[in-house]
Amino acid sequence: MEMCKNYLTAAANLKIEGIVNDINSGDENEIITALRALKIFTKKCYWGKRGIHINADYSNVIPKLVQFLSSVDKPDLQMDSAEVLTNIASGTSDQAKAVVSAGAVAGIISMACSLDPRVAESAGCDLAWLASKRQELCEEIIKPLLMLIKPDSPVTLLQRVIYALITFCQFININPPTFILPALAHLLHHNDETIITDACHAFIYFQGSDEVIQEVVNAGVVPRLVALLQDREVAIVPCPNHCAIFSILRTIGNITSGTFDQAKAVVSAGAVTPLISFLGSHRDVAEEALFALSNIAGFGPELRNCVFEQGINRPLLSLIKPDSPDIKLLRMVTWTLCSLCHSHEESPLTVPVIQQLLTGLAHLSHHNNDDEILTAACKALSNLEMNIVENKKAAAIESDITALNALSSKTLAILERYLFPTELSNGESKLAPSTS
Repeated sequence: MEMCKNYLTAAANLKIEGIVNDINSGDENEIITALRALKIFTKKCYWGKRGIHINADYSNVIPKLVQFLSSVDKPDLQMDSAEVLTNIASGTSDQAKAVVSAGAVAGIISMACSLDPRVAESAGCDLAWLASKRQELCEEIIKPLLMLIKPDSPVTLLQRVIYALITFCQFININPPTFILPALAHLLHHNDETIITDACHAFIYFQGSDEVIQEVVNAGVVPRLVALLQDREVAIVPCPNHCAIFSILRTIGNITSGTFDQAKAVVSAGAVTPLISFLGSHRDVAEEALFALSNIAGFGPELRNCVFEQGINRPLLSLIKPDSPDIKLLRMVTWTLCSLCHSHEESPLTVPVIQQLLTGLAHLSHHNNDDEILTAACKALSNLEMNIVENKKAAAIESDITALNALSSKTLAILERYLFPTELSNGESKLAPSTS
């Protein structure tokens, strides 16, 4: 500890000229002190706080630092050199090009293959950071990393590669480049659970536009994601955001938020049944499954009817409890009901289905003081009323019309319960909060 303090004290007093001389001195103690100083000197660039050091001339130290990357018998020297090179490359575009041109990427990738887990993990983070901050050099940095993914690559190496790719996806401010999708799709088929989990997690960062989602679908990952989902047990305990179940559900939710064809690809792969089964999971997982099911049901009668046929009603309605404190989950349940209740002239909901959904919406009225639940429930009831109207058009006998009129009255009564809950002891009605 005392030696470390001495190094830091000496490092803090060094100037850039002295650092350059000491880095190239050949004296181990002077090199270590100079490296510590260089780490301090370049931190502002690393964290984006571009101060007076941004224009410093590092040309005389970069080649030496790249040379240190191959010092396999001195892991601390390797890691410090890689960190400083990453810091420098986070500066100006010219500084980044100088670092890459000197062979730093190849050196750090070699470190990612190190038998020392500290060195390998540190190298992966450095590569990910560098690729995310210097997007003009992204392919030059990431593609050599992808070349390490081979059929005979050791499991430990692949774990480090996928870790670096996830870190890159987290750091980058935009959607990750789609050229990494084939590699991620390949890793989904590995038999190592850690690699599978990390690959699943990487896919959640591909979202936001139909074009990006289509690239994910084109990578052929949907059937594999659904197969992995079917292999997972229903989780009744909280799941971390990085677990495979959560990542798969989030990715499927992202895909189903795209176009009809993209949502249909998920349905065609057999996702609806396992999605429904996860409604019995812990609420964090159930919310992700509900998001995907709501998206699917919102794409018209073909996909909505598929959701009904796979038996969503009972598991969905079982989530509605009058005394439930979980408002976030109930909001998602209500929006899913809204999607399921949507009226389609060519395929209105059947009377038994309408009756079941009305029961659920009646129970939800206990939570009508929440604006979002109120809005979604009112939309769902309006949609159900339109379904009743469509059924009336097709009704052939008077008794059917009478039954439908009764349903319509019940729908309006539930709607009134949302909008005018009786809360005062004198029997007066109090208008619910406005959601306009």
